[in-house]
Amino acid sequence: MAKYTAKTARKSYGIKPASDTKTIAVDGIEYPVDFAKVSRNLYSLLLDGHSYQFYMESDGESVRVVRDGLERLVSLRDERSRLISNLQHGIAGKKSTMEIKAPMPGLVTKIYITAGLPVHEGMGVIILEAMKMENEIRTPAKGIVTEVLVKEGATVEKGDTLVRILS
Repeated sequence: MAKYTAKTARKSYGIKPASDTKTIAVDGIEYPVDFAKVSRNLYSLLLDGHSYQFYMESDGESVRVVRDGLERLVSLRDERSRLISNLQHGIAGKKSTMEIKAPMPGLVTKIYITAGLPVHEGMGVIILEAMKMENEIRTPAKGIVTEVLVKEGATVEKGDTLVRILS
């Protein structure tokens, strides 16, 4: 089976699915796994005896994963693509801009950040009220806020960009 690299803002993981699809090796350690699609973008994962449910959607280049109010962007590449990307990043040596998007439609009730403010991974930046529940939207990585695209009291649709961060 092919090897993959899953990369978040903080860490990289080496992943190799087993041919039996019931185990997966993460950084060389094998784990029993069961992965199931619950609904359109909702998934269930049993990994090494632990159960996880999360929202996941892909734009073709990265996967946006939301679990327990924490959003993470994950790039998943095969070994060849990873090597090419590392070579390109080494040549360019530039920073990237991340966008925090609304995971669901709702009302922006509180904004904790402004442009120019440094943020760290997992930091709460916006409260989004949806279906009478307050959801704290958090940063997927550390960086500097370059733009806040919404105001308190604004309604947003799923996928609307809320904040841009330079990392």
